[in-house]
Amino acid sequence: YISGLMKIIKVILLALILTSSNSYAGELYQKFGVFDYKHDTDAFALTTKYIQDKNINIRLFGNLKPIHEISFYYDNHNGTSSSQGFSTYLSSGLTKEINLSKKIFFAPSFSAGLYQEYDDAKDMGNILEFKSEIELNYNIFKNSVIGVSWSHISNADLSTTNPGADNLLFNLKIKENF
Repeated sequence: YISGLMKIIKVILLALILTSSNSYAGELYQKFGVFDYKHDTDAFALTTKYIQDKNINIRLFGNLKPIHEISFYYDNHNGTSSSQGFSTYLSSGLTKEINLSKKIFFAPSFSAGLYQEYDDAKDMGNILEFKSEIELNYNIFKNSVIGVSWSHISNADLSTTNPGADNLLFNLKIKENF
């Protein structure tokens, strides 16, 4: 367990370094829900997503914003401590907010990242994984947003094992500059 804990600490430190740049203001999402709800894994998920205010213009898609995410997954198979597993996913990518109304917006995103499992967690087949995500969010107050997101993580058949994971999370977004 000590070596697994050290790996988790290294991932957290790397995420803090990557997101600590003060060159762009941004917003934080906190998400919680289920990792891999379609398979036996069915683990608890906790994610922090940082969206920079910087715009990147790609002609076909318009203005996109850079995102950085760190996710932690915990799975306690059959309620026994002997078959529990932990995993982390650290990624970066791009997102676009599409307003559907004054209060509701849709936010598709794509990212690439590093996945690491510990103990008896789900083996995704490769350390390099890609994530496609769609979010539907509602502005409840000036600085608060709630919503739901669905994502799929896969290694795009880069290895012989590619089980993929479908995730369902609830979002809480704090619109403050960091």
